Amino acid sequence: MPSCFLAYRKANATLRDRLTGAIDALKNDDFPFELWSDNLLLPGSEWERDIAIRIDEADLFFMLVTTEYSANSYSVETELRRAISRAKQNSGIKIIPIIADNIIGFLGKAEIEEFKYNALPSGGKGISHFGDTAAWIEAVVSGVKRLIHEELAGMQLRPLNLAQEIARYRSSITSGLEAVDSCDGSLGRYTSLVRYALMRAYDTLDIGPETFITSLSPIRKKINDARRAARDAKASEIEDILKDIGVSIDDLQDAANYIVDVDVPVVEPVSPLSVGQFGVLQDRTALDARLTWVESASDVLEDFEDQVAEVDGIFLATASRQIGAESRLARTVIQGSEIETNRAQEAVGQLSRTVNSMAEQAPAHLPAAAIEAIGNTKAHTDTAVIYAARLYSRAAGLPIPATPDQFRPEPQQEDAPPANDEITQIDDNVHPIQHMTPSEKRDLAALVSLGEMNMQHMYEIGTLYERGRGVRKDHAIARSFYRHAARNGYGRAWHRLERLDPKEVIPVTK
Repeated sequence: MPSCFLAYRKANATLRDRLTGAIDALKNDDFPFELWSDNLLLPGSEWERDIAIRIDEADLFFMLVTTEYSANSYSVETELRRAISRAKQNSGIKIIPIIADNIIGFLGKAEIEEFKYNALPSGGKGISHFGDTAAWIEAVVSGVKRLIHEELAGMQLRPLNLAQEIARYRSSITSGLEAVDSCDGSLGRYTSLVRYALMRAYDTLDIGPETFITSLSPIRKKINDARRAARDAKASEIEDILKDIGVSIDDLQDAANYIVDVDVPVVEPVSPLSVGQFGVLQDRTALDARLTWVESASDVLEDFEDQVAEVDGIFLATASRQIGAESRLARTVIQGSEIETNRAQEAVGQLSRTVNSMAEQAPAHLPAAAIEAIGNTKAHTDTAVIYAARLYSRAAGLPIPATPDQFRPEPQQEDAPPANDEITQIDDNVHPIQHMTPSEKRDLAALVSLGEMNMQHMYEIGTLYERGRGVRKDHAIARSFYRHAARNGYGRAWHRLERLDPKEVIPVTK
């Protein structure tokens, strides 16, 4: 999807609003693009960094040239200079002046030697040439439409191989997790924030195509936040990896929209909801708790994988991974001081569809405890749907649904790590098999030998130590096996690490 950036002077805000309104009216499902200007900055954001990132991501850089657009303005000295720097690097960005006033006068003041870009409207004709602003806007919009058409055509001609894009995405995330793991504290207080963003990006690899498309936008924001943090910490390697992941997300969104034929329900956008408004924090907290319970209840399903027939085990394991990932992604959407409630309702709605599909397809001969876990997962999800609807209704000014009368008890997580368990007792740089006793190596000889070739088996050994099944219960050793599997590309192990030691990877939500 083409990304457009509009630079302007604050004195021209009224003209900007009329112009952006006319350009945005072009947008539809067959003609997707994003138009951004700094009036869309959120309160409290670090605006200079956000603007820099938006310029770096832009395909089309528009600047509204008027008599106020002078050489000493921020728009010229910072925004335009950055765009010109990108253009010199052959990044593919196009710079287009939109001329409202006399361009000769602007050039004389700006003294920009590189200012050689063809303008809109054609011939650099300002409003005075057209006689009124409406006719001038119509001419500008016509030119913008043509430029966006060219960008879309270029994207459609480019091979969109979803499998290839996903493989590149997965590789970048794995590299990012490994870089964070070996950065020797250079990220400082930002470590948990960056790791959390990467973990949530990895979650998108475990979900269905419907959620995949809808989840990329909030994950893009998390990656942008992590990239800013890495820049602040001067961790250039990690910042570059995060930039690559951002590019991958953009490419995946294009590829998925063209290749994956799914009908994704879209909730009408409303203004973001501040957690400081009456009742919002309580509803957000309740929704977060229900989503956490959904993840815990679905995680119980994985424990039955080795207790049922192989095909049923695959069903339970797949359902557990997908529901766990979707619930974590839904929690990501509701973080922060402002909530995009339409995004939250889309994410929770998709989670509900996935859970209902699992409940409908679940084999009737599953163990009673597995059927109960499925029922708990569905009950918690139904409650989450109500709280997501309450948040959206508050933002949209609609009647607020009643609070559910009762909830099922929180599922008990089997073998949760004791509070006094120190997870740093052993050296993670030593191969985990060296922590096993001779008798344990003998009893698990088959898994140990297979683990050298397949990281899934190293992960499975970790689960045995975490639960104390057939071996001593030791979370430090379990963590060592999970980390080894994760470092060698088995992404599911990162989620076990997150569950086993949440202090290490989950930032506090403000």
